[in-house]
Amino acid sequence: MSKFFGYILTPIFYIFFGLMLCIFHPIQWICYKLFGYKAHKTSVDILNFFLTYCQIFLFNSISFRNEYDLPTDRPIIFAANHQSMYDIPSLIWF
Repeated sequence: MSKFFGYILTPIFYIFFGLMLCIFHPIQWICYKLFGYKAHKTSVDILNFFLTYCQIFLFNSISFRNEYDLPTDRPIIFAANHQSMYDIPSLIWF
């Protein structure tokens, strides 16, 4: 039964995901060209929010648990175990 729902909901997810990319591309360009880096960064943050939470259409929940004390005095590199278009917005958002 879950495979049946997957066939129905996955195209809806892909349409929404692609629509967000198409909508935010000109927004990012305008923000960067007219208002500078700070406005562009804000638009990218909003885009990552929508890309992360568009998985709601698949009835997936998204959570983040930090079980470690991370250092704040130096840069940290985060790497996903599966690098795809779907992992990167979540890493940026959280």
